[in-house]
Amino acid sequence: MGERPEAKSALLHQDYSARIPFRLLQGTEIALDTEHVFSFDGKPARLGRRGDWYILRVDGCLGQPEGERLREKLTAVLQVAAASLHWPLQLERSVGHIAWSPDPERSAEHLGFTEPVHGLGDGYLPSVFPTDREPRWIYMGDVTATVRRNPASLSAEMAARCSLASVDLELQLALDFYFSHFTLGTRTARLIALVICLETLRDESPNPPVVGELVERWQREAKASADSAGEPEVVHALNQLAQSVGYLKQTSLTRQIKSLVGKAYASGPSSEQEEAVRAAGDCYRIRSLIAHGSAVSDESVRQAVSALEELVPRVLLHRATAPSQ
Repeated sequence: MGERPEAKSALLHQDYSARIPFRLLQGTEIALDTEHVFSFDGKPARLGRRGDWYILRVDGCLGQPEGERLREKLTAVLQVAAASLHWPLQLERSVGHIAWSPDPERSAEHLGFTEPVHGLGDGYLPSVFPTDREPRWIYMGDVTATVRRNPASLSAEMAARCSLASVDLELQLALDFYFSHFTLGTRTARLIALVICLETLRDESPNPPVVGELVERWQREAKASADSAGEPEVVHALNQLAQSVGYLKQTSLTRQIKSLVGKAYASGPSSEQEEAVRAAGDCYRIRSLIAHGSAVSDESVRQAVSALEELVPRVLLHRATAPSQ
């Protein structure tokens, strides 16, 4: 039997809330002794804490579809804000399942609560739910953090980024790699994750037309040789060659990454831009040495990670706030 029109209308216009749990890594915490209240996208928002987890909640969504859209935007803006502040953020992207109770009073009785239990949800996963039917959240153990951060910094940064309409897939992937680098156990792994952020967002620009014409001629010659070759191994090698030289139509990865970083620093002093571009090239060179099994000193890796931890947030913020590509 289909849903009654009046029931569907009530669902669409019911108040919903979006909830994003997150935490900060590397012994960092937000100085939050009481709930921090602010406004996000014209809606009431609050930041609370449970152990080493923080709960970001926004109310006032008219219906579940708006709540889901707000949850996605809230996640994107929170990530961009944290990257801009260099905060080591960790959050889950998967939406948590809520087990709704058909009888909240009886569920409360069975679970030993005095208030009705509308449902049970994973306290560590993001969710959207009717504001007047918030479920009970289930948590595991907590960890104590040490370095305290100002909650007003986060809400102010989120407010500054609230005009962010959406996060494209490439930027989302780069953000995920950026925040994952905080959890990696070695500097080398962190360096590679940070460089992948830049590779994901690199400027794919073509070489001059004369280069493209030359590459196309090489490809034709390689394919023609493959057609006349008899041995399967030779045919395969020539076809691979034709495919490989095709990449030469584009500028090198190093140049593409330098171009990306240069644009992110274009609004600052030229000396700062030049230093950032040079550092990006050096970091990518070190990444290439590591990928090809060459020996790289611990100090070189440390310096590269330190430089990338400054470069990558700047690039992420530039991509997030730049006009649509």
